[in-house]
Amino acid sequence: LQLRHPRPQLRVLAFHLRAGPKVVSLTVHDSGVPPAASLPVSMTVFPGHTAPTGTLVLTNTTEPGRALYYAGDTWQFGVANVASEGPLAAEPYAWEVVFHHRMHTHPFLSGLTGPTGEFFIPTLGETDPVVWYRVRLGITDAQGLTTHTYSNVDPATATLDVLTSPAGGGVLVDNQTFTTPVSLTRVISITLGLEALSPQTLDGAQYLFASWSDGGARAHAISVPVGGGAYTANLAPMVSPHTVYLPIVLGGP
Repeated sequence: LQLRHPRPQLRVLAFHLRAGPKVVSLTVHDSGVPPAASLPVSMTVFPGHTAPTGTLVLTNTTEPGRALYYAGDTWQFGVANVASEGPLAAEPYAWEVVFHHRMHTHPFLSGLTGPTGEFFIPTLGETDPVVWYRVRLGITDAQGLTTHTYSNVDPATATLDVLTSPAGGGVLVDNQTFTTPVSLTRVISITLGLEALSPQTLDGAQYLFASWSDGGARAHAISVPVGGGAYTANLAPMVSPHTVYLPIVLGGP
């Protein structure tokens, strides 16, 4: 809101409303010539009425008792200890699950209703370890007053050491290039792509991929294990073609 008057004044008004939902609107006028008015801003208030409350409960049904998630887990959400001054709405519970990645979010699940529900955490997708799922709950009473609450489901992570033999070789982890050795933190049970560059040059010599320590192909997928692990790409020197002279015996046995 931009006021034309150089020094707008703010007035605070106190007034009494009877119980029950009311719509309150605010419009701001300046003292310019001619005076200008803002667009009205409205909100619903509930004088004399307290919003319902409840406790959001999250349960790991894949591994009950484990507080951090692995990719591939199923989590159940529910509500307990609901309290309301009056009756609840016909459909009082609204749920949303939002996937958070560092400073931004991705929609995950929405439009869920009922006292309980569940969601599955995929094994494919974002591999950055700075991620979490936020479960949001809205509880609405019969008058339309809603309380919002949320709880986070955070990941369990492990460290992977990716190496080459000889050291200093290049690898791709989910299509991102690294020079070995490199240590990476990832969510447990998330699927990652590993690939050894071939051919590649180390200290002026060329090498070809020979094998991975886990027996995988040059480019293959792994599931991040509990406790982490080490993966080594074995490289073999490239043999340059050259001419070989052999003697030829003419005649005789």
